[in-house]
Amino acid sequence: MKIASIYYTHKPGGFCKRLYRLLNSLRARGHSVTYLSLDAPPANATNGVSFERIEIATERRTGVIFWSKFLPLARRCLKSWALVNRPDRIVVFNPVYAWIATPAARAVGCKLVMFQRSLPWRTNQMNGTPWPVRALSNSLERSGLRAASRIIVQTEVMEREILHFAGALQAELFRLPNDAPQPPALNDFATRRGAIGSGVLSRSKNYILVLRALCLLPPEVAGQIGFTLLGSGAAREELRQLASALQLTAVNFPGWVDNPWAALAAHRYFIHPSTDEGMSNSVLEALSAGLIGLSARTPFSS
Repeated sequence: MKIASIYYTHKPGGFCKRLYRLLNSLRARGHSVTYLSLDAPPANATNGVSFERIEIATERRTGVIFWSKFLPLARRCLKSWALVNRPDRIVVFNPVYAWIATPAARAVGCKLVMFQRSLPWRTNQMNGTPWPVRALSNSLERSGLRAASRIIVQTEVMEREILHFAGALQAELFRLPNDAPQPPALNDFATRRGAIGSGVLSRSKNYILVLRALCLLPPEVAGQIGFTLLGSGAAREELRQLASALQLTAVNFPGWVDNPWAALAAHRYFIHPSTDEGMSNSVLEALSAGLIGLSARTPFSS
């Protein structure tokens, strides 16, 4: 089977990690897979996946001007590629990319499969995104959801949210089975200490809340708990400065770690206070390592 996928750029963190794993899995099963993007993924991230670059006359990857250029450009590029290469499936994450892929899928009569790992319309509402941006985003997302042939979700709550937001769908909704084996009994759990968090550190991850909560504890208790925050990003220095100002001496910032398993195995709790993230890879990794997860209550984590 010939499969195409599209995303705007490479980013560290869970979204691209999961996208690349999916493409690699499809390639390992013998399918021909082509990935279209402005920027190539790291050489070790995709194995045998063909890459087609989308050319754009800007180095920016954010902002209103960028998106106003990229969205129509991506639609044209994917449709042109599809007319030449005739894919059997187009696979995307996120309803905006389903909207991008709609002309290509219709032009060649192929299936459009969408993986839904977050609820951007709820995220934008919770974060106070300006209503003109929210209205445009919601319009594109509804269009993408309604154009998809199959929508794959991970929880019943996300399934209900999609039906409530999009209304009538032509797509078949499919919920991934929760049949992962339980982690083995951890004989070392009693020796584990403290809490850990990880990810691309931005303000929306909400780790400021964790630091302020630790500050409310008696110093000896906060010191016994300890908190390690793996990752890098725009908010890392701000978090370091806040921890210093609050005199949280038991808070550590090791930076980005490609292989987090050893660090996870040393801790008892995983804290994930983000309010605008989908089904987080870091949470899934922590649960598979046997940690107790503490997460913000959102439609994504329910």
